Amino acid sequence: MRFGFLKEIVVLFILFTTLPVFSFNSKLLHSEIHQYDTYFHSAYLHHPEIPKGILEAIAFSYTRIQHHQSIENTQKSCLGIPETHGVMGLTENGKGFFKNNLTYVSVLSGFSKEDLKEKPKSSILGYAKAYSKLLEKATHSGWNRHVGVLKALSEIPQNTIQQDFALNSQLYVMFWFLNQPAFQEEFQFPNHMLDLADIFGEENYKVLSSNLISINREEIKNNSGNRYTKMPGPCADFPGSIWIAADATNFSSRGGTTISAITIHDIEGTYAGAIAWFQNPIANVSAHYCLRSIDGQVTQMVCESDKAWHVGTENPYTIGLEHEGKADYEGWYTEAMYQASSTVCLNTMNNYGIDPLRAHQGPPEYNINVLGSCIKLKGHQHFNNTTHRDPGLNWDWSYFYRLLNDGSTPITTSVTSATGNIYDSGGAGNNYNDDERLFWLIEPPGATSISINFSQFDIELDWDYLYLYDGKTVHDDEIGVYTGTTSPGTIMAESGSLLLEFRSDCATTNPGWSANYSASYTPLSCPVPTALIENSISPMSAELNWNGTSANYLLRYRDHTYTPWTYETITALSYSLTGLSSNSEYYWGVASICGSDTSSFAGKMFTTPAATGTFVIPECNGIFRDSGGPIGVYLDAEDYTCTLTASGTISIDFISFNVENNYDFLYVYDGPSIASPQIPGSPFSGIVSPGAFTATGNDLTFRFNSDSRTTANGWEAIWTCSLPGPTEPTASFSVSSSTICADDSLQLVNNSLDATSFEWTMPEATPVTSSAINPWITYDSSGIYQIQLIANGPGGSDTTIQNIHFIIVPEPEADFIENSDSLFLPVATLTLSNTSAHASSYYWDFGDGYSSSDSNPWHTYTVADQYAVVLTAYSASCGNDTDSVIVHVFNPLGLVKNPIEFDYQLSPNPTSGEMTLTVNSPISEIILYRIFDSKGAISYQKEVKLKVGNNQIRLNFKEFNLAKGQYLFSFSCSSGHESKRIIYR
Repeated sequence: MRFGFLKEIVVLFILFTTLPVFSFNSKLLHSEIHQYDTYFHSAYLHHPEIPKGILEAIAFSYTRIQHHQSIENTQKSCLGIPETHGVMGLTENGKGFFKNNLTYVSVLSGFSKEDLKEKPKSSILGYAKAYSKLLEKATHSGWNRHVGVLKALSEIPQNTIQQDFALNSQLYVMFWFLNQPAFQEEFQFPNHMLDLADIFGEENYKVLSSNLISINREEIKNNSGNRYTKMPGPCADFPGSIWIAADATNFSSRGGTTISAITIHDIEGTYAGAIAWFQNPIANVSAHYCLRSIDGQVTQMVCESDKAWHVGTENPYTIGLEHEGKADYEGWYTEAMYQASSTVCLNTMNNYGIDPLRAHQGPPEYNINVLGSCIKLKGHQHFNNTTHRDPGLNWDWSYFYRLLNDGSTPITTSVTSATGNIYDSGGAGNNYNDDERLFWLIEPPGATSISINFSQFDIELDWDYLYLYDGKTVHDDEIGVYTGTTSPGTIMAESGSLLLEFRSDCATTNPGWSANYSASYTPLSCPVPTALIENSISPMSAELNWNGTSANYLLRYRDHTYTPWTYETITALSYSLTGLSSNSEYYWGVASICGSDTSSFAGKMFTTPAATGTFVIPECNGIFRDSGGPIGVYLDAEDYTCTLTASGTISIDFISFNVENNYDFLYVYDGPSIASPQIPGSPFSGIVSPGAFTATGNDLTFRFNSDSRTTANGWEAIWTCSLPGPTEPTASFSVSSSTICADDSLQLVNNSLDATSFEWTMPEATPVTSSAINPWITYDSSGIYQIQLIANGPGGSDTTIQNIHFIIVPEPEADFIENSDSLFLPVATLTLSNTSAHASSYYWDFGDGYSSSDSNPWHTYTVADQYAVVLTAYSASCGNDTDSVIVHVFNPLGLVKNPIEFDYQLSPNPTSGEMTLTVNSPISEIILYRIFDSKGAISYQKEVKLKVGNNQIRLNFKEFNLAKGQYLFSFSCSSGHESKRIIYR
């Protein structure tokens, strides 16, 4: 006692030599104070619920916002006060008095202790994450929430008034920092307007803010006579707990005994019942904490500094946790309660320097089994002088051990060479150490298998264990658990990785083990599945998926209790689990089946959520159970809705049914929601089962409601869905149009249902038959025609016949007659007579830039040339047609036609190259003939002498080098002038 009091005085001395009680001193703003601003800013971004400035205030109080590192060769303080580490000033070794808050922050944040000590960024971000986690659980309002978190994360204990004063003195520095305008400006955080008198109490604030304080065993006071008192009200041992005090007659003082162990109990009743019973003044029993099953809610009923009455003669040094449930029944120890309990235990362990590695590892036991005193966390059934056997067979010690230790597990030693030797922590020649939990992962890159041979194996029998896993995690295939001197021998890991986990207890070490290993890179004949993942996890179901190349797989799964594996042979790369326990951890693995060979299992785990709210199980068949799963019971105060939705009509058969009669009810709705109609007899209670029935559709909805006490075994039902048989086809079609143009095709549009092939018959069409889905056909003339369609499908066939009146609209035919195709200037007028058929409108193009839409137009040309005259005749619905002619307009160079008085002719006309001019002349004379092109230019001319009588003059157009076309032939003699159109083609 004397030594403990001296340590308290040392704490107070250290605090008050640095306590800034009067005014701000600019020396506090040293040159390195902003070097970690980026990390603080990042912490607030990740955790906006933390008030800005509080992290800097904590770092200021411990380290003046500097990174503290251990320097082994420097002289330590003569006080021997425990060393702090990192920017946030965390304590690793509290020397049995201070709390080891470095370990606590590591567990809460997931940051390793080494990183928290050595890396400023990890120190700040890790502390912020731990702060945030505790803040989530805080139940007080305002700044009192933060007071609880700061006390929980402090290294200073709070059992005596002196310790309480020291702890609040530490908090005073932090809140003083937040209230200083200079710091607010320097670090850019707002003025939180903190009322320190309200936070600490008026009288205590006067003491905390004084510059002269007197401390002795009995009291703490300032020079004005104000006395410090331990603040009344709920204990702040665990942030987030509800405080309900047990009756004062049910607990007592520890009498100075140091807390060194934790006891796990079950209530053998309900959470509410235990809380009420501990307030009974004649109960003579209590515990420090009670935990609720459904959600892990924590109620503290006795301060940790006091002795609760829960484990007989072992009360003085233990903390007791009562868990809602009954030792002989499953379904009580939920995931939420395990998580909450482990958090409470870690907080307590941190407060009193209890190593989580000294927690009991299991296996679970039904009877009393007293364990050694170095096991610091264990069940009621494991303590001396007990007559109780709780928490019993259903408490998962292995899982609870992992919850306590996984957060602070040392970094796994990675071994990547293809061959080598591997030893325990003592190496080749020394024993391993007590309190070890170490990992080695052999994972050579590209390896397909690992072979390891143990040449030596000697560890403490039934207390120290080596676990081997075929894979990279503890959820992969467990090859075996080894203890004593029975060597594992030669082991083959087929996944290409081998994980070793070693655990030693708190006493007795042995030489350990040594082994050599080698990697193989030969492809396995039966590869291990990869890429395991869970999808669509509900409180009672999960879909498992993986990758692999095999045609068959062996699946196994189990919950976190010690139930055996369930095995299934699967032909797909996925499998749906149904009928699971809610709020439970499940382990699963899958192996490839390759003929007579089976690979190792690849493994994984997942957690089902609590049965609350509304959820859907989208499966065609499965097992529907209450939240307790296959062997557990459902819980008190449940209220949830589950919908089974399938691809066919659901049928369900209740094999068993037992809920508390007239208090717990299962409502059954024939449809997708509770708005659907209930089935006859719903709701169901007691042992009156819904029996077997079939829904009217593809959905069934269940709502279960239980009251606040008394549970039962619940129910189990099997559901299936009936996929509908093939539907008979329905033949149906329509036509794209019943009015079509001559020579055009029309499409038959198939509107049939549930058909896969088709038979068309069209007797007078082209084609006559077709098997196309949407065929094209033609008809020669208008009329009423019959069309038949036969639609075939898995459900049979169907025939439809239609008589359809088709109107065939003739296409337009363009045609016209011109008055002449040779015109002569100056009056070159073209007259057109339209003889088109089946046309409703016209467009004339005269070839000289002029046009007309008249039916029978005329047009006068003014320039000698050759013109293409085009008529386009349009139909209202069937397109258009064109006709054309070439019109020649001549300019005869001023020659005036003067008929010759004798006979002549040109033949042949048209000509293909030669033409003969025959002239019967009454006299002998010379004539001139000329050939003009269409523009009036002379292409060729020649004088010829006629004799009396018949004359023949040969005209060779090829010799004249004339192009094919129309020309004007002109000749003159003494009696007159003649012109005639000729054609060379």
